[in-house]
Amino acid sequence: GAFGNVFDVKIVDGIPGVEITSFDIYTDRVVHLEVEVWSLAGSALGAQFPDPRWEMVCKTKVMGVGADNFTPLPPDDFVPVQISSQVPVRGFLVVATSPDIRYTPDSAKDYGVLSSDDYILVRKGDGVSSYPYRGTVPGATTAHRQYNGRVHYTVMAVPPPPAQLPSLPMITSPVDLKGSLETLRDANSGAYGCLFDVALTDGSTGVTIESLDFLTDVKRKVKVEVWTRKGSGLGVDFPDPSWAMIGKAEVMGAGDNAFTQIPETDFNAVALSPRVPLRSFIVMLFTPSIRYTIDDAEQYGVLSSDDHISIFKGDGITSYPGTKKSSFAKHRTFNGRINYKVSAPTTDSTLISPEDATGVAPTSSTDGVLSTMKTGGSGSFGNLFDLRKHPRSPGIIVESLDFYTDVTKKITVEVWTTEGSAIGALYPDARWEMISKVTLAGAGKGVFTSIPASQFKSVEISDSVTTRGFLVILTTPDLRYSPHEKGEHPGDDEYGIIAHDSNIAVTSGDGVGSYPYRSKKRGILTKFRAWNGAVHYKVLPG
Repeated sequence: GAFGNVFDVKIVDGIPGVEITSFDIYTDRVVHLEVEVWSLAGSALGAQFPDPRWEMVCKTKVMGVGADNFTPLPPDDFVPVQISSQVPVRGFLVVATSPDIRYTPDSAKDYGVLSSDDYILVRKGDGVSSYPYRGTVPGATTAHRQYNGRVHYTVMAVPPPPAQLPSLPMITSPVDLKGSLETLRDANSGAYGCLFDVALTDGSTGVTIESLDFLTDVKRKVKVEVWTRKGSGLGVDFPDPSWAMIGKAEVMGAGDNAFTQIPETDFNAVALSPRVPLRSFIVMLFTPSIRYTIDDAEQYGVLSSDDHISIFKGDGITSYPGTKKSSFAKHRTFNGRINYKVSAPTTDSTLISPEDATGVAPTSSTDGVLSTMKTGGSGSFGNLFDLRKHPRSPGIIVESLDFYTDVTKKITVEVWTTEGSAIGALYPDARWEMISKVTLAGAGKGVFTSIPASQFKSVEISDSVTTRGFLVILTTPDLRYSPHEKGEHPGDDEYGIIAHDSNIAVTSGDGVGSYPYRSKKRGILTKFRAWNGAVHYKVLPG
């Protein structure tokens, strides 16, 4: 014996699959042992370690029961592993931190079947010569050593044919009330942009601002950005961490006789509510082609209003910031239009940060899709972010993720998860588990790229694990994310909520600047970057 074993487990042909729920090991000593179990899809023999394909499924401390008896590993410390027709073979590494695992030399030296029943077969493997295990490094293994132990499993049932569901009455949702508020189109000056505030009108239940139109005097393509912050932006530097980009597009200028529209698909909708009744906006071009009006009254009063919102006078922006702070021309009024949707009144005080909601509500009571913004604005290799369970939800099973890239070439994406928050978590670390790795073609600008559910290991967020951290990372710097402001309300943390529905919330996170990710590497993270993507999930029975 020595430190452990690597070996394979395969399902018998014709079996729908099994779920491995634990192992027993063999040691001839009555001592405390620290044991780890790792698994990967495919054979363990000849596989590199460490490697992202491996996931730790158990880490525990047990008391060895000595010779002639197997020592069980607690099922509560073991993450079940499925072997099915899609993945009929899985490799396993069972390793202790001390050389107290017992195995048997294989005189046949054939890596054949060691033991089998009607459902699975265990193959012969290799012994592990050290801890930590070093995979294919010379001397890391002793060839042809048989695992001594027991495999605990349950047989997966053959799924029944889908039942005929009873027809349900049609439920009609209320019609969304949409509106727009224009300013005058009386520009007599201009530069790079305009800063102004928008507030709820007294008595309004709230609105969701879905897009902005602006005035330019050119009829050519212009690049436009829209930024926002909670509260007034007057006197606040730009750029500044309190500002978040919510729109970026290249559009054809309509000239000075009409407003130029920013498509809703290039704009991340933001809400005004009784909790956040005032937001500031910056609409800015890369060239000095924005038109605005000099306010001779030199007062920051109301410019235009209706029953739902008011637009206030503001300042002009006389330079595109780049790496420097923007300069402002005081008392300049925005020429443009705010396009919005009126929010229905609500009495539910337990919703998670409704002022930050940008998600899509579930389409039924059992399945949901929660989307964040699709604005990009920045990017690199990856994103760290958290998913949190809503207090009133029974929990969800995350079945897949979409992400945002502006390329259409083939890219490789990995998804990792950990219990608890991803922010500040050490990586690589045994608490992280890879739940997807796939190579696919990016869908390009304006649409999310979907990870197939068949290439994604579902994970649960429930009362036992209310927060899960995620790392979505590419092997190339083609992931797009968005800068995001900090939370500013009582109970918010710095990484505020960017989307939520009645089951889960997505928080802002950090951008990852290299592949592979190493959390201890200086300068690897860019703070406050919002994931652009969608969560596909199923609601747990409640």
